[in-house]
This record gives sequence, structure tokens and C-alpha cells, in this order.
Amino acid sequence: MAGKGRPTKYKPKNGASVIQAAMSGSSVTDREIARLFGVNEQTVKNWYQQYPEFLASVKRAKAISDDKVERSLFERATGYSVPDVVVSQYQGRTIITPIIKHYPPDVTAMIFWLKNRRPERWRDKAELKCTGIEVFLQFLNERTDTRPHNYTDARRVECVEVPGPAPCLPAVESSEGMPATSIPAVETAQPR
Repeated sequence: MAGKGRPTKYKPKNGASVIQAAMSGSSVTDREIARLFGVNEQTVKNWYQQYPEFLASVKRAKAISDDKVERSLFERATGYSVPDVVVSQYQGRTIITPIIKHYPPDVTAMIFWLKNRRPERWRDKAELKCTGIEVFLQFLNERTDTRPHNYTDARRVECVEVPGPAPCLPAVESSEGMPATSIPAVETAQPR
């Protein structure tokens, strides 16, 4: 089918143009790339398949943009300072005073950074490992509430995830496989 249809707008320099756009601060989405070259997004996706060197250039350009965002997020999480000027007037004269603006660290950016960079320590989902029925029964028997209890009939313990800040609570079944009615739910204090 070579030679049929409209001539392509693809040029070998298109990859370099995408990288240059990323370095100048443009977002490097398929929509932006299509707008840069005056084509449809589907045409850009077709170019990815037809021209591997173009796809490699777009990947490099996207990495440049991602690195820029990562640096900005890091600066926002740790705080940063930038030079600036204050323009004022005194006795009819314009005075330009150079200053340094200090931006404090942002807690939300810190949390986002840590959850993504150190998920084993900062993710919301807590990993709970049950060590056995004896530990759970001992926990129930050592509770300091006023109800009498001696839990010894539970045969199986599973850990279930409770959404939100509450800790994981064990689900207990009796030896017959039915929920044990003699074992009350573990009560936890909710943070206010």
C-alpha cells in the first residue's frame, strides 16, 4: 500500500522536537504531541508503532517531564527558597529591593513522597500477621472490661482489614464453623 493515501506529516526531526518541547516545560502527553505536529492523537499512536526511534524520543521526553515534576515535588516536600524582588515607592521614586522568599515544607507533599518512595513504612494499608489462636485468646482474656470472659472455644482466627484508621480486628469462629456468639467483638477506641 505504499504510495496510497495522504503523505505523512512525520519527519525524522519530530523526535527531537518532542524532546525540546519537554525541556522547555511543555507537558508531553499524546494530545500535546498531536497538537505540536498538527495531527490527530491516533496518528501519534500510529507513529509509535511505525517509527521506533520516535517512540524512544517520546519516552525520553516524558522522562524529562517526570523528572521535573519529581524535583518540584521534592522541593515542595522539603521547603525551598527562591530569589524575588519587592517593588515599592518612596518619595516618588520606584525602589526595587531583591529578597529571598522562603517556602516552608508542605506536609501533604511529604506524605505523598514517602508513601510512594518508602511504601513499606508509609503506606495506609497495615500488614497484620497473626501468630496463632493462643495469642488472640490471651489478648481477649487479658481485656480489662467488666464482663466475665474465658474464651477457649475458638478454633480458627482470621485477620480482616478494617477501612480507615482503626486497627485490624480478628474474626473468630467457633469449632462448629459458625460465628461464635459467646465471643463479643473487640472494641477499639477511635481517635477523635
